[in-house]
Amino acid sequence: MNNGNHTLIIEDNPGDLMLLQDQLETAGWPVNNSQNEGNLTDAIKSLKTTKPILVFLDLNLPDSNGLETFLTIQSIAPDIPIIILSGTNDTSLSIQAVQSGAQDFLVKGEFEEKLLLKTILYSIERKKIQLNLEETNKRFTYVSKATNEPLWDWDIRSNEIFWNDKVKIFGYHDAVLKNESWRMSNIHSEDRDRIISKLNEILKSNEEKWSGEYRFRCADGTYKYIYDRGYILRDKDNQPYRVIGTMQDVTEQISLRKKLEKEKELQYNAVLKATIEGQEKERNEIGKEMHDNINQILVAASMHLSLVKPGDEITTLKLVKESKDLILGAVKEIRDLTHAMVSSQIKDIGLLLSIEDLIERISLLYKFSIEFKHNITDNFIPSGISLNVFRIIQEQLNNIIKHAGAKNVFISLNKQSGNLLLQIIDDGKGADLTKKERGIGLSNIRNRVTAYSGKTTFESSPENGFKVSIEFPFI
Repeated sequence: MNNGNHTLIIEDNPGDLMLLQDQLETAGWPVNNSQNEGNLTDAIKSLKTTKPILVFLDLNLPDSNGLETFLTIQSIAPDIPIIILSGTNDTSLSIQAVQSGAQDFLVKGEFEEKLLLKTILYSIERKKIQLNLEETNKRFTYVSKATNEPLWDWDIRSNEIFWNDKVKIFGYHDAVLKNESWRMSNIHSEDRDRIISKLNEILKSNEEKWSGEYRFRCADGTYKYIYDRGYILRDKDNQPYRVIGTMQDVTEQISLRKKLEKEKELQYNAVLKATIEGQEKERNEIGKEMHDNINQILVAASMHLSLVKPGDEITTLKLVKESKDLILGAVKEIRDLTHAMVSSQIKDIGLLLSIEDLIERISLLYKFSIEFKHNITDNFIPSGISLNVFRIIQEQLNNIIKHAGAKNVFISLNKQSGNLLLQIIDDGKGADLTKKERGIGLSNIRNRVTAYSGKTTFESSPENGFKVSIEFPFI
């Protein structure tokens, strides 16, 4: 007899056996390859030497009775589909056998050939699915034991999810409902929509893998950072029916990454501060040099030229006039540069008077109105921020002079909730902020604010003026 191609019928009643064989033949199932055993002992011997494709089993045999008959046969042939042959009084017992792993049951004398063939085919296919599932679960169990990470197995159709014992890292006890809805509800509210959207997008596609990083809530209310990865199982119609995944706790890595980013930010701000302080020091030195040396030289030149004795009166007058004009222009430029570059003025007269002095000088030269309002005193502002505020106002006023064509400028400097708020608003031609090229002036302003952990906002559009809003955090 060919191993794996025959049917084993375990039935002690000759009449029931003959009826079943006739129905099998009528249904088109090959009965010439069938084998019959009339008791449990002989059936066991047969199963140890040959492997049938299917077993029909009567639960009540001369040497065995009830559910124990099935359990014995199943233990000998766990990978062979078994159909129970039930008497009319054995229906409840047959159901117990199906619940214990039998593929189906038939009540003797109450089935037709079509039902018989369908039962056989369904039972064989059902056993294959069962064995595949058992093998998959076995692999899942082995992997679960080999890893320290929580593993999850989500049945999409039932929305049930199975976890390995490593889920205890979140502090939940086994009685807590752990279906997919429970898992999603514990994802941080700021991450949940993003994760659900990404997962749904992958499930609707042809992708087999999914991954995402999010915060997952523990039983004590704290959150762990999780890197989640899943493998998607699909049916023949490409519909997802199962996802198996693993959750890696990356809380420590994220914490270290954030700490590194913070250190980089602090380092960057320190470099900016040092750069700005160096620039101010250099400006002071240049300003003093120009004032103490160049200015005196030019004044002396002017005095020497004033003493020239007339020779050629026309030439002399021309030289004297041109020299005086050049020298006076140079002196004016030096005076302006000195005001712009030397920061000692702020230390001497304070920030507020320095701003008013700057506004007064600009108002004499340019035809637009500047209004300055504040609700602070100089003592409120640290010295480092005072100098930066002055430079920012100076920078933006230069931008307005060069580019804005404004008629009115409003500057406000106020204390709000312990912070310093600076706003500079003009009614000029504005700018398109969507363009990347915004000029060196605005970049300088942003860098100065960033160096002191402040916030900068630019608001503008063509023909609608320009607004600079800056907030320095300090108490």
